[in-house]
Amino acid sequence: MKDETKLVNDLTSLVSQFSPKADNLDELLNWITERHIHQSDQLHKTHQAYLAAILNGYEYSRAAIGQERTIHLDDFAAYVTDETIACYLESVDLYYDCSLTREGITLVDTPGADSINARHTNVAFDYIKYADAILYVTYYNHAFSRADRDFLMQLGRVKDAFHLDKMFFIMNASDLAQDASERRMVQQYIEEQLTTLGIRFPRLFPVSSKQSLEEKRHDKVLNDQMESFEAAFDHFIHHELASITIQSAVRDIQRAKQAVRQYLDSLQMNAEEKEQARKELMEKQSSLQKLADEIDTGLYEQKISQKLEKQLYYVLERLSIRFHDLFKETFNPATITGSGKEAKQQLENCLWNLLDYTGYELLQELRAVSLRIESFIYDLKQEVYLDYTSKSSNIDHAFLLPDFEESELSTPDYEQAFSNLDAQTFEKELKQFNGTKAFFAKNEKESMKENLFNRLYPFADNYIAENHKTMHAAYINQWNAIIDSIKRFIADHVENYIDNQLRMITDQSIDLNTLSEKHDMLNKILTEYEEMKAE
Repeated sequence: MKDETKLVNDLTSLVSQFSPKADNLDELLNWITERHIHQSDQLHKTHQAYLAAILNGYEYSRAAIGQERTIHLDDFAAYVTDETIACYLESVDLYYDCSLTREGITLVDTPGADSINARHTNVAFDYIKYADAILYVTYYNHAFSRADRDFLMQLGRVKDAFHLDKMFFIMNASDLAQDASERRMVQQYIEEQLTTLGIRFPRLFPVSSKQSLEEKRHDKVLNDQMESFEAAFDHFIHHELASITIQSAVRDIQRAKQAVRQYLDSLQMNAEEKEQARKELMEKQSSLQKLADEIDTGLYEQKISQKLEKQLYYVLERLSIRFHDLFKETFNPATITGSGKEAKQQLENCLWNLLDYTGYELLQELRAVSLRIESFIYDLKQEVYLDYTSKSSNIDHAFLLPDFEESELSTPDYEQAFSNLDAQTFEKELKQFNGTKAFFAKNEKESMKENLFNRLYPFADNYIAENHKTMHAAYINQWNAIIDSIKRFIADHVENYIDNQLRMITDQSIDLNTLSEKHDMLNKILTEYEEMKAE
């Protein structure tokens, strides 16, 4: 269950425009109730519903706030479908035995695109970053909502930052189509929508979960559509993802084979050859260590700085284009209907929503830039490491380093933009309003949109500039830490390699035939792997 601090933060972020004054959850809920905040037209319907659920479920859940509960599977549905209970949940771990979980796969159902959690926390972003695979489910007769579009745009922003295409898009309820032609038409429409939102070449699968579940329960032949999705997903899990681990294991076998080969060679040396080999090994150790010490990070730091600056420049450029849609979404005939004081209040509500929406867009842009920078740093790390391994082979072709694996890069925490701005900052721009007819029919809204953007731009520019400093410091520090780790990693393996080589020269206790058998066995494994790859 969420703790009190988490609940207070959630609620405060929702009602911040009403300037809440409360020190704890009880006071905050009383304040919301007394002022009927949960019924205010100034709040989005989703946020009204969330506040109502919090208020209605408080008595039931208050004793369990901040605690961990264990429940039976039979009670699970009530916890996740009853909003008055679900709104108090931080997370739910469900243990269920099936073919997927037996393979060690964990399925995570993230908060919905329009939920309060997805809107105001990093939950969905963290899963986009760390998940091995992402499955986005939409429905045959479901038009993308604003929240859907926002989430899909974020997927589009970061899709190319990953080294594998780990996104699968599922069009469920495809059995509602009258025929194959209609299904293809809807599928094509969804593909076009995904492409428009920045998701190039989406892997989209039309399926019917209802039909497929029925077939599996009665041991019938699985329909072609679900078969196609399962085959693609299975290939991704067991081949594309597994290939990374397999390649690392193959390199370890190659290193083992090389070590056995050198051991065999050392067994056939005489005393003079062994002494010469010992001297050469000491020279190689010095050269290999010197090569690591000479790794220069200056050029790479410059590349990171240039990449970051370019990425953030395009954020502001995209905002200038996107602002038109953000304005139209918040300032429209459905949100501005009155005159006089009523219109003034509606305009302020529209402005509040525009600032919130635009601020969240910039926050999402920064998160996307972070993932792209982290991907770039990963590539630079590989470049540095491969450059060393290439040069080290000129010193000693038998020296093979294992894969270097470091912990995930840490993404800085960013505050949402414009959280401290208020209507007074834009008082001059809002005074341009001369009634709904002039605003919409005579297109005065275009002038207000332009003036609002011009007023907002310096704040956006400052937001980007401040976070530029944060990002630069965070990623340069992490880059230098990676290089230090690489140097220590190399130094340890150079020392171990030389020590092992020296021991091989003096150790004559292992039988030659036993070593030859091990060498042949390793060689056979590598040969079979190459043959399997060629098939």
